Formats: sequence, structure tokens, C-alpha cells
Amino acid sequence: MNRIILLLGILVLPLTCFAQVQIRYAETDAQGDQFVIGALKLALEKSGAKFRMEPIRENLSEGRKRTLLSEGNMEVYWSMTSSELEDKFEPVRFPVYKGLLGNRIFIIRQGEQHRYDAINTFADLQRFTAGQGKLWPDTQILQSGNITVRTTMDYENLFYMLEGGRFDYFPRGIHEPFQEVEARPELNLVVEDNLMLVYRAPMYFFVRKDNKQLAERIHQGLDKALEDGSFDEFFFSNAMIQDVLSKANIKQRNVFFISNPLLTPQTPLDRKEYWLNIEDL
Repeated sequence: MNRIILLLGILVLPLTCFAQVQIRYAETDAQGDQFVIGALKLALEKSGAKFRMEPIRENLSEGRKRTLLSEGNMEVYWSMTSSELEDKFEPVRFPVYKGLLGNRIFIIRQGEQHRYDAINTFADLQRFTAGQGKLWPDTQILQSGNITVRTTMDYENLFYMLEGGRFDYFPRGIHEPFQEVEARPELNLVVEDNLMLVYRAPMYFFVRKDNKQLAERIHQGLDKALEDGSFDEFFFSNAMIQDVLSKANIKQRNVFFISNPLLTPQTPLDRKEYWLNIEDL
């Protein structure tokens, strides 16, 4: 009997110990962040182990988030991937937004829709200047397509720079601009009606290179959620995603495709179930 009790104790110990692992992550009230945090929680639940979630509720720049992760003061960070990020951190190669992040529509100044109605070719678009975050992978992707980009380290500054005429348009993942414009009624900004820029741009979770076990747990949880249907249920029932699909008018937009030179060979492009096909919407 004592041997049985001892054996049961040994079997339970690893899970008990693993349950004490803290997961610190940056949290804001932005709909996009709340969606990703929901996906993270779903993955951890599906992984079969319990984690202690500890949000860091500070206004952190992307650079600061990466520093916290590097220094071991944060366990999980998420971003559109790049070869640089995948070299520095351990990626969970599952596109959390099902690739939706790479479908870009624009925030523009109110009263300027006519300028974009005149864009018929990619060469026409290249005459305009985009705005992006300095450390965002999008900046390099757009520049590789010969699009002029003006940057800043501060996300919030981009809206004021756009209104002030420092650049022409602010490309955003199609799940982002409606909420962003609505949240800043004091600015004369609107979502552009007719154009979309598309490139492969998976958003991944990242952990430290020495924390591969956590990366594997998250990936296993996401795969399990995808297989049992709970990830798609979470995705399509999310209020932000529903709002986007109803407002973005995707099928009526003039679409320009550009390549993403930042993707690594390990990008799971062959996993069709990972990616949202906008033609099926």
C-alpha cells in the first residue's frame, strides 16, 4: 500500500510543480491584445497543465517587452514574426490570427477618400507614404515593396502624425482600425473604403530560447484546440473578429499582394488549416 501511495506521489509531482510556473505577459485593454490573451489562455488550458497567469499592466513599447522577455521578467510575448525575432526567441509557429494580420486596410484622414479612389495599381499606391512603428516587422516588409515608410517608436504617436500630415495612411491588420478610429473621436481619422494590402504575416507567441518546454506546451494546446474545433469557435465568436468581418468589405476591395522577406523557411505555410482563406469568407 505504501508503495502505491509513493508511486502516485511521484506521478503527480511533475504536474504539481509545473502548475506553479508563472506566466507573465503584457496586457492592455486593446481588443487585439484581449483576443491574443484569450487565445493564450485557451492554449494553456488545452495543454493539460495549469499555469499562474500574471498580467503586466503597463504601457510598454515593443522594445521594452522584448527586453523584459530577454531578461526573464516576462514569459510570453507576441508579435508578427520575423527572422530576427525567431533567431532571438523561441517561436510558437502557430498564426494566432490565422494570418488575418497580413490583410492590411488603411486609416486615413477624414475627407481624403477621393485620393484613394484614384489608386488603381500598386504603382499608384507607391506614390503615397505609410506610417508604422520603427521596430515593427511591417516596416521592413513595406519597404521591401518599395513603399516609403515614416516611423516612430511610439504607437500612439502614429495617429497624431497621420492627422498632422506627416504621412498619408496607416496600414493596419483588418481587425484593428475600426476600434482604433472609434477610440480616438477627437482625431479626424476614418477607415479607407476600397483598398487592401496583403502579405503573409503570422503573429506568433514567443518565449525565451531556454524555455522550449513552455513553447511546446502552448503549441500543443493550440493544435489541440484547432483539432477539436474550440479554436475556430473562439476565433469566429470573438466580437472583434465578427465586427471586422461585417465592416471590412473584404470581397469588394482592390487587393495588392506583396511578399514578406522576413519569413523563415520554418513558416508552416503547408498547414492549410492554420490560415484563413479570405475568399471563403
